[in-house]
Amino acid sequence: MGLVGATGSYQSFTTNNLERSRMLSTLGPVARLRKRIKHVLNDVNPRLITLRTAAWVLGGLGLWDPARYFPAFPNYHIRTNAFMASRETLTKIRVWPMAFKLPAFVFESGHESLTNQIIRLGLRPLVVARTGEAFEKEQWHLLNTFRQAMQENLLVADNQTDAYEETDVEGRIDLSRQAWGPFARPF
Repeated sequence: MGLVGATGSYQSFTTNNLERSRMLSTLGPVARLRKRIKHVLNDVNPRLITLRTAAWVLGGLGLWDPARYFPAFPNYHIRTNAFMASRETLTKIRVWPMAFKLPAFVFESGHESLTNQIIRLGLRPLVVARTGEAFEKEQWHLLNTFRQAMQENLLVADNQTDAYEETDVEGRIDLSRQAWGPFARPF
């Protein structure tokens, strides 16, 4: 074991981006523009609006490709809001400046994520449920710790777990699907 987290996910920016592109390609130009603008303005956080706008513009110019930074689904990663590892293990992890959100996303779930670096060291990433049980990455979707069911095994809450709890049925379905793909169980 090399890394233990309170939550993990299979979410992939690459796969989510491909699905969004496929969905948008079925729409007419006006509907596509409306959907893009709604996505950009979906949050009141100015930093998130800026990030989404930049990704939209750069993607339109062919300069932003999530596949360059993020693995496809299933993208096993421990979420970095609450994790433990030994000092010895952490000294072997490469970290870079994170002045913007994208480098933080890459550290959490990119090709060079904390979890992927742990795996390359020959160590295992585990998620621990509220019950104290530890689970291997292939079983994380069964835990109900992050964006699954009522998150009843959640050990550490954060803004993402709160958003899942507070959203409507459609939002819960979408968030669970983003995190777990075909393993999604929002209820």
